[in-house]
Amino acid sequence: MKFTTEMFYKGCNCVKCQCPCKTVCSDESAAEILALSALVDSFAEEMKRELFKQHARGKRGWDTDAYSEVEFKERATSSLYNEPAPTTDYIKVANYLALAWNKRV
Repeated sequence: MKFTTEMFYKGCNCVKCQCPCKTVCSDESAAEILALSALVDSFAEEMKRELFKQHARGKRGWDTDAYSEVEFKERATSSLYNEPAPTTDYIKVANYLALAWNKRV
């Protein structure tokens, strides 16, 4: 599903922003925050679905020394730049980057 600010715009000045800063925003700003939140939540759900699918196939070791941050970044880069643009699997790329990020924190 494609998310847009317009999907969340209410058209009045009484919308409270649901972002972490807990401020009262304009309707357009609140709608944009809600759209971004929905987009990230949806993307994260797809990432989890793919990770769980790989786990069910027996893929293990992401959190061990068997894989490095560099290796995960190289896999992400390879997936991003070596596949034809229409077939690029952004979820796969994001998962590799999430695993690389996890090695850094």
